[in-house]
Amino acid sequence: IGTLYTQGQGGLPKGLPAASVWFTRACDGGDPIGCRALGIMKLRGIAQDSVQSKAQSNGTERDWAGARALLGKACQAKDMVACELMVENGWATRSKKPLSASEQAALQKSVADDNNANKKSQQEPK
Repeated sequence: IGTLYTQGQGGLPKGLPAASVWFTRACDGGDPIGCRALGIMKLRGIAQDSVQSKAQSNGTERDWAGARALLGKACQAKDMVACELMVENGWATRSKKPLSASEQAALQKSVADDNNANKKSQQEPK
């Protein structure tokens, strides 16, 4: 549901506060993809919740500590995209064990899906 609000799909209005709420619920319920999505929002400075400062809720400040915690939680739950984001941000190192073919395919698909969603959201008028 958070993704639908992020992209304004499924008859739902586009709304980052609602997306943040749903991703938080998913993460709190043990869904690593919800944790990753909320972590990405915090990395980009677009996550909105009741404890953030006004600057953060306006998308001008990134919550690095929150992003790291959420991505770490998703990575521990075997979300390979979250693990890769941890590595990219210098919060983790790659395992010496190579990914299996199915893990590589899943990672590539997930990254491509994220990239497509980002392109769509950037093309929409604000």
